[in-house]
Amino acid sequence: MAAAETWLLLLLSLFIPASGGWTGWTEGQTVLALASWSGLEGERLFCGSRSHNIKVWRKEAVREEDVKLRETIRGTEVQAADAVYGGWVDEADLEGHVGRVEALAVSGGRLYSGSSDGTVRVWGCGDLKCQRVVDAHQDAVMALCLWEEGGSVVSGSLDGSVKTWREASMEGGLEMRPPPFSANPHTGEQRPPGVRCMLATRGGLAFGGYLDCTVRAWDL
Repeated sequence: MAAAETWLLLLLSLFIPASGGWTGWTEGQTVLALASWSGLEGERLFCGSRSHNIKVWRKEAVREEDVKLRETIRGTEVQAADAVYGGWVDEADLEGHVGRVEALAVSGGRLYSGSSDGTVRVWGCGDLKCQRVVDAHQDAVMALCLWEEGGSVVSGSLDGSVKTWREASMEGGLEMRPPPFSANPHTGEQRPPGVRCMLATRGGLAFGGYLDCTVRAWDL
C-alpha cells in the first residue's frame, strides 16, 4: 500500500497542471484510488471528496505516433521515452453517499467506497454503476483494504469496529475482536477508539491504526 500511495502522489504531481490544478470539486478531496486492467481502455483515477461524491478522471491511452525515444542508457536494456497522453478527462461523478467519502479501494474491476454515512458502496470500474450498498457500520467508514488471497474486503470505522466482507457480494460482515474501551478525552464517554487506516497483507494479516495512537493486528 505504501508504494501504491507514493506512486499516486507522484502521478498527481506529474499530471496536475501547474497553473492551478484540476477543478470540479466544491469541497476538498479525501482519498484517491487508481484503476487499470486489461478490460479498461486507459486508466481511471477515483477521487473521493467531502462533497459526498466520487469524481472519476480517465486517462486516454498513449498514441504510438506521440511516443518519442528520449534516451538509451548504454550497457543496459533500459530505454526512456517521452509520450504525449490525451490527458486526464473529467468523466463522471459517482453519487449516492450522503456523507463524506473517506475510503476507496479497487480490486477485480470493482471500486469500493466507504463514507461517513456508515455505508460501503460497490461500483463497477467499467460501467461506473453502483452494484451494491451495505449498511456496514454505526459510524463513519474511515478505511478499506483488500485481502485478495482470501477474496475479502476489510472495513474500519470510527465506531471502533473492523469487519470482513466477501468481495462483490459484500456478504459476511464478520466483526473482528474489538479493542478495549477507552475514555473520550473531551466527553469522558467510554467507547472503543476509532479506526483511521487499514492494511491487509498477503499472509492474511490485517493491521488497523486507531485514534488512540495504537496499531492492532488480526488473523483474517
